[in-house]
Amino acid sequence: ASLKDVAGLKGRVSAKDLGFRLAPRINAAGRMGHASKALDLLLTDDPSTASLLASELHKLNQERQSEESRILKEAVAMVESMEAVPPGIVLAGEGWKRGVVGIVASRIMDRYRVPTILLAVEEREAHGSGRSPEGYDLYDLIAGCAGHLRGFGGHRHAAGLSLDAAEIESFTRCFQSAAAGLTPGDGAPRGGVMDCVVGIDDLQDPGILRLFDLLEPFGEEYMEPLLCVRGFQVASRRVIGNSHLKLRLCGPDGNNRRGGLDLLAWGHGERLDLPWENYSLLCRPHINEYQGRRSLDLHLMDAMEMTP
Repeated sequence: ASLKDVAGLKGRVSAKDLGFRLAPRINAAGRMGHASKALDLLLTDDPSTASLLASELHKLNQERQSEESRILKEAVAMVESMEAVPPGIVLAGEGWKRGVVGIVASRIMDRYRVPTILLAVEEREAHGSGRSPEGYDLYDLIAGCAGHLRGFGGHRHAAGLSLDAAEIESFTRCFQSAAAGLTPGDGAPRGGVMDCVVGIDDLQDPGILRLFDLLEPFGEEYMEPLLCVRGFQVASRRVIGNSHLKLRLCGPDGNNRRGGLDLLAWGHGERLDLPWENYSLLCRPHINEYQGRRSLDLHLMDAMEMTP
């Protein structure tokens, strides 16, 4: 209950709330310091102690978010400074928090859709985390470069590794060479295979929230539907949190009688002025609940320019 309070949750807790509101606060303890605070919260029977620990976890999560934003900004700048996006991205930085680089690797992977590894360099050592999109086996890619590593472990889509800082350059060459040989050529959209084409009016139907309730819980092997949104107008646009884009979408005639829908594009703030109406947007729907009010928004996975 204390963790729900600091997360601003009341009443029903959905699978999304667990994954995106409660779990990040629990995980923040280990990412930013030591996991003992989270364990103490889960084990205590004392409401006062629980409230204090929940507040500490909430603060740690805010620090984690700030650190994530800083590293993401630096990592994007590194990739954008390259002549071209490589088949496999390896980025290293001093002062990066090793407990946060995995989250940022996921953001970079979502943005560029290639296997991505971020390394936190600490003196002569580097510790990192990687993520990969569909079509790649990250574990196999890293295993093929094991001679450059101290250790590694993981699975197809996520892995951790450690190596001497002196090996970063040679590991990067090996990893990129291996990824180049495995680049998928199936022509599938970068965000995945879409489930259906919808319009903004379809997604504002009063029964749509109930439909998504019936489809839950979503997870790694059962993702939220991937929707292709076409035929819309952008009612408003702005950058939030320094690097994220938020669009307000309405129907193709510009009519906003139902209020429209928010679309969030993580890490795409620099694309504020893109002519979005000329694109088909691959999105996953997310249900938000705030002060007893539930609403639907969209998270951008990919965008494809429509041909005339």
